[in-house]
Amino acid sequence: MVLYATEPALADGEPALLAWTTVSPEEQDAIRHTPPPPLQGTWGGKPPARRTVRLFPDYGRDWPLWENSTETWNVGYATTPNDYGLSAELTQRIRAWHDVWEQELSALDRDPDAVTEARWRAEGHRIAELLAAEIGDYADIEHRF
Repeated sequence: MVLYATEPALADGEPALLAWTTVSPEEQDAIRHTPPPPLQGTWGGKPPARRTVRLFPDYGRDWPLWENSTETWNVGYATTPNDYGLSAELTQRIRAWHDVWEQELSALDRDPDAVTEARWRAEGHRIAELLAAEIGDYADIEHRF
């Protein structure tokens, strides 16, 4: 069983406490393969039938996940693993991969270590495959690194 937080309710415009629920392994697998609900926001948008998620590290960003906004779907461009309901395992891999980029490969004042860079690129390709496995039912994955 896994504990999941349900969506917070609003009380007088303020977030209320989260409620917790348990999920069986079968339900967890169904959740993982179900498109997430639309992101909350004031635009009232609707996701396109097919979305494109890009895996790409960038300076000053917490996560290397991006999604182009459209007239009907404004996600603010930079996204997070929670926006897609990614598994904890994949979220941790993305975090570690992005941290290596920030700490080892993004410095402008030195050349990156070739071995570290090769391993980082290989892990990025594996992460792109895992992303496709988790959200490929509703999104195409692009990766640029």
